[in-house]
Amino acid sequence: MTRILAVLAAASVGCGSCNHEQEVRWPASPDVSLRDELAATARSLGLPTPRTFTGERAEVEIPADAPGVRARSAVFEGLWYAEVVLGDVEPDTPLPLVVMLHGRGDRPHVPGGPFGRVPTPMRVIVPRGPLELGSGYAWARHSVTQTRHHEELARDLIEMSRRITRLIRHVRRTRPTVGSTIATGFSQGAIVAWTTALRYPQSVGLALPIAGWVPPGARPELVPRPTIIRAMHGDSDPIVRIEPTRELVALLRAVPLNVELVEEAGVEHTVTREMNARFETWLEEALRERAPNLVGGLGVAGEDPEPVETHEVIEDAPDEDEEAEEAPLDVPEEEQEHGEGDPSLDFDPDAGTDADADTDADADADADAESESESESESESESESESESESESESESE
Repeated sequence: MTRILAVLAAASVGCGSCNHEQEVRWPASPDVSLRDELAATARSLGLPTPRTFTGERAEVEIPADAPGVRARSAVFEGLWYAEVVLGDVEPDTPLPLVVMLHGRGDRPHVPGGPFGRVPTPMRVIVPRGPLELGSGYAWARHSVTQTRHHEELARDLIEMSRRITRLIRHVRRTRPTVGSTIATGFSQGAIVAWTTALRYPQSVGLALPIAGWVPPGARPELVPRPTIIRAMHGDSDPIVRIEPTRELVALLRAVPLNVELVEEAGVEHTVTREMNARFETWLEEALRERAPNLVGGLGVAGEDPEPVETHEVIEDAPDEDEEAEEAPLDVPEEEQEHGEGDPSLDFDPDAGTDADADTDADADADADAESESESESESESESESESESESESESESE
């Protein structure tokens, strides 16, 4: 096992079967600092000092440089995100795209656990929730446990899914990508992944949510869609209860949609070792399907015999009835990325998937190149014909 795989995947084995009635961090954060990796990558590529998710510059004396991990950051339309490349590849290599959404009260970090145990490199987009909650961040003002605020929660999720979709399309437009986008997350991150996959199926080809569901007010019209959903949920979860997930899955199967739900017996609001292993299998299959010939990932194919830390407890986790507030992000406007006026970022219900659009764009580019080549050939033929005519005229004149 390589050093980086050991760093990303080993650590100490978490208590996957313990009772949990508060939010936890998934996947476990490896002993690799996102701040340090942002600084190290910027230095190696000769880029300006990047900004962390607080908006501050990631200035460190001697940044760590974990092999197989590259990280860059940006702000798109007010939404901070990190771009983490996992694998022994150059950052501009065409890669599968994974969007990793943190849970309520958590914050962006280099994804460890199963992300460091698959053989295919990937580009992981790790956005920061725009709302401040305790010592972390959130995607919506309220928790699903606050039943009196379900209308506000639905509105927040609808708006957040729109922003995440615009971010996905922006990244696909500006970074070389293969295959459709994979979206995943735990708890509130899973809820946003679920919502985005259902509302914007053109932009999410596969959703892998853990312990989440979509409130009725945030659901679109349930019609056949191309998105595949593979979900896991503990049947003893006291925070994000499983009953609404079962109800949603039954509705989706009746459409029908391609949805799978694995119920974890006796599991509360956490991720067990078995759930981590199943997620690793799902992720490995999805990446191989999108890039069958791509090598250089941080792990190996198949099940890994060594245990992996399943999750971490979030220090100073917020109460479930605590309301999140707008989080300041002091980044000058001129340093942010913008998509206003770009029609490719807008949702077209009649369009194909983003992966189809990428293929169509490549086909158009090839067609343009072929057309230019034919035009050049025709021009050359015309020039040769004119030259021959001139030669014949000169001969007749002589």
